[in-house]
Order: sequence, then C-alpha cells, then structure tokens
Amino acid sequence: MKQKIRNIYENITAFQRCPYASILPTRLILCVILWCLALITCHMLASFSRSSSQPGRFVPLWIFLIILTGATLTIIYWKQYYQTVILCTIKMENIRDKYSLLDAQQMTDYESSLNIVLELIDASLEKEYSSRLLQKQTELDSMQSQINPHFLYNTMDTIRGYALMEEAPITSDMIEVLSRLFRYMISQKNAKTTIRQEISILYDYIKIQEYRMNQHMILLQNVENETQVMEYSIPKLIIQPLVENCIKHGNKNISREFIITLNIYSTQSRLIISVTDNGCGMTPQTLNEINRTLADNDWNSIHARKKDKLRGNGIALTNINSRIRLLYGDIYGLTAYSTLGRGSEFQITLPFYNQE
Repeated sequence: MKQKIRNIYENITAFQRCPYASILPTRLILCVILWCLALITCHMLASFSRSSSQPGRFVPLWIFLIILTGATLTIIYWKQYYQTVILCTIKMENIRDKYSLLDAQQMTDYESSLNIVLELIDASLEKEYSSRLLQKQTELDSMQSQINPHFLYNTMDTIRGYALMEEAPITSDMIEVLSRLFRYMISQKNAKTTIRQEISILYDYIKIQEYRMNQHMILLQNVENETQVMEYSIPKLIIQPLVENCIKHGNKNISREFIITLNIYSTQSRLIISVTDNGCGMTPQTLNEINRTLADNDWNSIHARKKDKLRGNGIALTNINSRIRLLYGDIYGLTAYSTLGRGSEFQITLPFYNQE
C-alpha cells in the first residue's frame, strides 16, 4: 500500500513537470467550486431547518447524503483522471523523449500530444500492413513463377548432358549458367544475402545476355574495403534488376562498347551501391518521372506497381525501393541519375553497420 501511494505521488510530481500540466489547477478549481456549492446547499438546508416551526427530521440525512455523494463522485473523478490523463501524459512524455521523430514543439497540450501519438501508431500499423502485403504479394509472385523448380533443374541438367554428348560446348555453358541463375533466384528462401553472392550472379546474368544478344558487355567492379563490405548482408535481388534495367533501356542505338560499372563503398553510417552504364541515357522528363515515382513511394499503390513500366525481371524499380524503405526507413532507397547520350546511374543507399 505504501509503495502504491509512493508511485501515485511520483507520477503526480512527474505530471506537474510536463509542459501541459496547467490543466491540473483548472480541474482543482472546478472541484473546489463544486464542493463550495455542495456546502452552501447543506448550510441552507440547516438554516431552513432551524428557522422552520417544524424542524425536518430528514435534513441531517440529506446533508449526509449530499456530502457522501460528493465525496464518492470526487474519488471516482480523480481516480479516472489519474488513470486516463496523468498516466497517459507520463507515457506520452516518455514516448516523446524516446523517439526523436516526434515534434516536441507540436506537443503543447494533452489533446495534441495524444493526436500525434495516435497518428504515429496509425502510420506504423499502415507501414507494417503494407510490408506484410508486399511480402505476401512477392511470395505469391514467386509461387506463380515456380513450376516445380527441381523438375526444371533436372531437365536443364539433362539438356546440358546431351549438349556435351553432341559436342556443343556453348549450349552446355549457357544451360549451366542459366541453371545457376535460376537456383539463386528461385530456390533460396532467404530474404537477405551477402554482397558477394549478389555480385556473383551478375556475371552469370551478363554472360546469358551476351549469348542472347550476341554482344560483348563489360562489367567493371569497384568495391572499397572488400573485407568488410563483401560479406555485408543486404536484401536479395536489389542489384541484378538494376543491371538488367541498364541492358534493357541503356543499350540502345550506341556504337561504343557497352560498359556497366558497379561501385560499392561505405561511409560511417551508410552503404552506397551504384550501378552505372555508358548507354544512351534518359531525357530529363523520363528521369524526373522515375525519381518522382521512387520518391512518392505510396504504400497504397503496391498492386498498381505490377503494371509499372519500370520493371526488370518482374521486380520493379519501385519494388526495390519499397523493400528497402520498408526494411530500413524512408531515408534509404533508390535514386536515379542520367545524362542523355552519356549514360545513367542508379544509386542504392542502405544503412551500414561496422561488423568488426
């Protein structure tokens, strides 16, 4: 009991230090006024009883009932006020101190603070719902794209065997590379992978495209501080779609050798993954449209992105951007840069935690 009284005292003291504790004196003054009215009523009943020729036998009872009712209502009111206002205010103060994303200047009173916290909860729930919805949609797309992968792998191995028997090394090599690519994209269930694994499939993908387009392509790789960066964990399949986008949209109407450059470097808190090509580039209008789509990142348009024209191998640029933001926050994501006739760059920004 003593501990409970001590906790109540500490909570009230903490509440008085809140910037909007000025509502407490107002409630106290209102309570005092009501008690004054009750006592005046009792005094008037007593005076009426003394001045009357027939004193009322029930006047003391009425006075007792008025005082008892007033005391009961006062206890109930302050108990509810303590639970619904004082405790909630202290919790909101703790939330404001803990999370820097809450604007302290806007939390000037109890109502505005409650609205801000409720808006934060609503945004968090909407983001969580969107994240789960996107994950379910990705899983559904993956399931729809899988037609018994083991059957596909075994069939490709059989075709490769026949190609070797018929002395067709190019066909055999194409099948082997394509099989590795499929295994990585379809079989691995993990949502994250290492940069080393993500880069390894780029060379297989480039090789397939060279066979398909009968064109030599160069992939340059520049990774700073490889011992730390290469084993760093990132979301799966966020680099390969950018390379595919370079080949699909950048490798048009150019006479020079097509070069794709992968630059990966880290700062104190961020990991930058840049995919650059020396292709045809984009017009300013197209570039602005892409960046506006990426910046909007509307959670309610996840299904609409399935029809987005900015698609790689079924994973849209907007999908990559959304996955990154859902995992790490809105300050991270994908940004496009381009100069018409000179090439384009897609830059991914991720959080970087030193793993030494």
